[in-house]
Amino acid sequence: MVESIIGIRGKDFVLLAQDANTTKYGILNMKFDTNRLFKLSEHCAMLAAGEPGDVVQFAEYVGKNIQLYKMINGIELSPYACANFTRHEMATSLRSRNSFLANVIVGGFSTNERDQERAQLYSIDYLGAMISANVVAHGFCQFFALAIGDRLWKEDL
Repeated sequence: MVESIIGIRGKDFVLLAQDANTTKYGILNMKFDTNRLFKLSEHCAMLAAGEPGDVVQFAEYVGKNIQLYKMINGIELSPYACANFTRHEMATSLRSRNSFLANVIVGGFSTNERDQERAQLYSIDYLGAMISANVVAHGFCQFFALAIGDRLWKEDL
């Protein structure tokens, strides 16, 4: 995976960033305006990197199901619930014929005052493993970004 997505959690914010290139075979740029950011709800967004068709199909599927949940139940899912739903769908697809080759970062801001951490950031890989972390990255940038984030991230960022 040559594309790069990164998420950083601060005290009261989540920053999601991506590169806009679609690269194939290491050196051939196919597209320069790729959007990998998908809005899941009013307070939650998702970045996805991987095979271009899988990324768009999976992200739209997850986003529309989260919107459907809100319309049916009248409750907006928290970032934690969005990440768990995304993880469940990724793990379920892995055990079917239609598995998705996509790595996902879910970030958002919880409106629930009982949550100790209002800003929430989760990383989900193509196998359905989910972690919560302060700095997450997928793709080519992860080797550099995770090392810098591990060393320089501070609690009061």
